[in-house]
Amino acid sequence: MAWKKIRKIDLFLCFCLIFLIISFFWLQVVLSTENYKRKLKTDLKNWEQVVKQEPGYPDGWAKLAIIWLSLGRRDLSLLAIKEARNLAFFRDDLKDLEEKIANF
Repeated sequence: MAWKKIRKIDLFLCFCLIFLIISFFWLQVVLSTENYKRKLKTDLKNWEQVVKQEPGYPDGWAKLAIIWLSLGRRDLSLLAIKEARNLAFFRDDLKDLEEKIANF
């Protein structure tokens, strides 16, 4: 009888340990995601400043398009890549990026 109680306690402790390990790794994923979003928002502010100072810089607009898409704002991403394409219509890399964003 005592053996069964000890076994139940051991089993319970194992489940608790597994739960704690999974929770720890899940927390790391959540924190990593939040750090990534924070970095994207910082990059967004920086690139917005760049295109504000140099509105004729197509790579700045392309970078904004990528960041907006990463933040889930496909509408703003399309506007930014269209601006980049208007500035440098001859560049195939911007054309490819525009197609990828349009099909995303």
